[in-house]
Amino acid sequence: MRLINLPSKMLAAIGYNSQTQELVAQFQSNGTFYLYQGVPEGVFVRVITNPISIGAAFNEFIRGGGYPYEIIPAEGVKTR
Repeated sequence: MRLINLPSKMLAAIGYNSQTQELVAQFQSNGTFYLYQGVPEGVFVRVITNPISIGAAFNEFIRGGGYPYEIIPAEGVKTR
Protein backbone atom coordinates (compact mmCIF):
# COMPACT_ATOMS: atom_id res chain seq x y z
CA MET A 1 0.00 0.00 0.00
CA ARG A 2 1.32 3.42 -0.88
CA LEU A 3 0.96 6.27 1.57
CA ILE A 4 0.49 9.91 0.68
CA ASN A 5 2.05 12.68 2.75
CA LEU A 6 -0.46 14.98 4.39
CA PRO A 7 -0.55 18.67 5.31
CA SER A 8 -1.60 17.78 8.86
CA LYS A 9 -0.17 18.53 12.28
CA MET A 10 -1.33 15.12 13.54
CA LEU A 11 -0.86 12.74 10.61
CA ALA A 12 2.32 12.45 8.54
CA ALA A 13 0.90 10.10 5.92
CA ILE A 14 -2.12 7.95 5.13
CA GLY A 15 -2.97 5.15 2.72
CA TYR A 16 -5.98 3.02 1.86
CA ASN A 17 -6.66 -0.32 0.19
CA SER A 18 -10.24 -0.44 -1.09
CA GLN A 19 -10.14 -4.21 -1.69
CA THR A 20 -9.29 -5.06 1.92
CA GLN A 21 -10.80 -1.91 3.49
CA GLU A 22 -7.54 -1.32 5.33
CA LEU A 23 -6.26 2.13 6.22
CA VAL A 24 -2.68 2.84 7.31
CA ALA A 25 -1.88 6.04 9.17
CA GLN A 26 1.52 7.37 10.23
CA PHE A 27 1.52 9.86 13.06
CA GLN A 28 3.69 12.99 13.19
CA SER A 29 4.47 12.70 16.91
CA ASN A 30 6.49 9.50 16.81
CA GLY A 31 6.34 8.14 13.25
CA THR A 32 4.38 5.07 14.33
CA PHE A 33 2.26 3.28 11.73
CA TYR A 34 -1.23 2.02 12.59
CA LEU A 35 -3.33 -0.35 10.49
CA TYR A 36 -7.10 0.11 10.79
CA GLN A 37 -9.37 -2.64 9.46
CA GLY A 38 -12.89 -2.57 8.02
CA VAL A 39 -12.83 1.12 7.09
CA PRO A 40 -15.31 1.89 4.28
CA GLU A 41 -13.89 3.84 1.36
CA GLY A 42 -16.34 6.69 1.93
CA VAL A 43 -14.98 7.20 5.45
CA PHE A 44 -11.41 7.36 4.11
CA VAL A 45 -12.45 9.94 1.50
CA ARG A 46 -14.23 12.01 4.17
CA VAL A 47 -11.06 12.14 6.23
CA ILE A 48 -8.61 13.12 3.50
CA THR A 49 -10.91 15.68 1.90
CA ASN A 50 -11.89 17.47 5.10
CA PRO A 51 -11.36 21.17 4.33
CA ILE A 52 -10.90 22.24 7.95
CA SER A 53 -8.79 19.59 9.70
CA ILE A 54 -7.68 16.16 8.52
CA GLY A 55 -6.62 15.33 12.08
CA ALA A 56 -10.01 16.24 13.55
CA ALA A 57 -11.77 14.22 10.84
CA PHE A 58 -9.47 11.25 11.57
CA ASN A 59 -10.32 11.44 15.27
CA GLU A 60 -14.04 11.67 14.59
CA PHE A 61 -14.47 9.09 11.82
CA ILE A 62 -11.62 6.60 12.32
CA ARG A 63 -10.88 6.62 16.04
CA GLY A 64 -14.50 7.45 16.84
CA GLY A 65 -15.67 4.74 14.45
CA GLY A 66 -14.23 2.03 16.65
CA TYR A 67 -12.38 0.24 13.86
CA PRO A 68 -9.99 -2.46 15.07
CA TYR A 69 -6.35 -1.46 14.75
CA GLU A 70 -2.82 -2.59 15.38
CA ILE A 71 0.63 -1.05 15.33
CA ILE A 72 2.62 -2.27 12.34
CA PRO A 73 6.36 -2.11 11.50
CA ALA A 74 7.54 0.54 9.07
CA GLU A 75 9.19 -2.06 6.84
CA GLY A 76 7.17 -2.63 3.72
CA VAL A 77 5.11 0.56 4.01
CA LYS A 78 5.83 2.77 1.00
CA THR A 79 5.44 6.51 1.05
CA ARG A 80 5.43 8.79 -1.94
